[in-house]
Amino acid sequence: MRDHVRVSMDNPVDVGLLTAALDALDCATAVWTRDGGVVFANAFARNLLGFDPTVLGHGDVVAKAGAGLFAEDGTPITPDHRPQQRVLQGGEVIEAELMEMRLGEKSWWLRVTARPVFHPGEAEPYAAVVSYRDVTTQRAARAALSESEAHFRLLAENAGDLIARHTAEGECTYASPAAFDLLGRPATALLGDWTNASPVHPDDVAQVADAHMRLLTTGESYLVRYRLQHADGHWLWVETAARPVLGDAGEVVEIHSATRDITVRLEQETRLSRMALSDALTGLPNRAALTQFLEIQLVSSRVIALLFLDLDRFKVVNDSLGHAAGDDLLRLVAGRLAGTCRDGDMVTRLGGDEFVIAAPGLDEEAALQLAARVQHVRGAPREVAGHAVGVSASVGIVVS
Repeated sequence: MRDHVRVSMDNPVDVGLLTAALDALDCATAVWTRDGGVVFANAFARNLLGFDPTVLGHGDVVAKAGAGLFAEDGTPITPDHRPQQRVLQGGEVIEAELMEMRLGEKSWWLRVTARPVFHPGEAEPYAAVVSYRDVTTQRAARAALSESEAHFRLLAENAGDLIARHTAEGECTYASPAAFDLLGRPATALLGDWTNASPVHPDDVAQVADAHMRLLTTGESYLVRYRLQHADGHWLWVETAARPVLGDAGEVVEIHSATRDITVRLEQETRLSRMALSDALTGLPNRAALTQFLEIQLVSSRVIALLFLDLDRFKVVNDSLGHAAGDDLLRLVAGRLAGTCRDGDMVTRLGGDEFVIAAPGLDEEAALQLAARVQHVRGAPREVAGHAVGVSASVGIVVS
């Protein structure tokens, strides 16, 4: 674009055509003369101001209109320093300078461009063409975005979770300081493309990638559990919640995520699950575990044998040697029974001195043979609380 305009009458332009062309511009355009008058204002300028400035004559048109012009820092722009005066007085070219115009209770942010106009052969401009582009909406949007960004960083940098931002392609553009607490790595170590140096466990990479692709294709948030490697080499379980940021066309332009360490929680869940299905005294599966096991076996229509064992005279041991001795005896019996059975059989303590062996695939004859082995193993005396205690039991057998 030229820095100035030179007018020549060798190729006169149809005034009506020129006016129509200027009226079609999407920015306000006005022509100022050296005496301070506006000799032309296009339709956009007239709509922006709400009046035609050419009717105000010469002098300080801005003041006559009751308007004020201010620099970006809020300082009033005096008449001698307004764009058209700077152009007309010194031939200055102004490129996209931000100003605010206030008219009554209204105000607009304008990006102003101004150029001098010369007669052929003259060194001093006789007019200035000034264009005012209304950027009020864009400036407000940028301010809102800046405020939102500041709010995001305030929350992210004080959150216990690792907050991150990724491009749609997966490149990490921001990671919060919690990265160090979580992974022992500075936040900057997580920036960029993780393709070649991903801290994600190799067995979990496909799962994380699938979740990412679903988000890109459906625009839906996801929650995924996987393992990340700490800087010291150990692996920890984490849970990441991610949501997309959509563009005007509904496309994913960015992904925001929050990641937290759930290693302890999973260990607790596993422990609670094990406790729910285990006998606290013997470590054997309990009644609930037996029920689940039988449901699976019965659905598969397999033959299964159940051996019910009830220890004989167990109450005598409890009463004579104490409950601690009785507990020791139960643990001994549990160990013997577990060592007698095959892989795939389940030895269960129902409660008290009652045990059940569930043996899939055994018919009546094989079940009797298993019962004989159990009788043989449990028959040997064991020392309990300093006393040799013989163990016997009543056994019942049922085969489905």
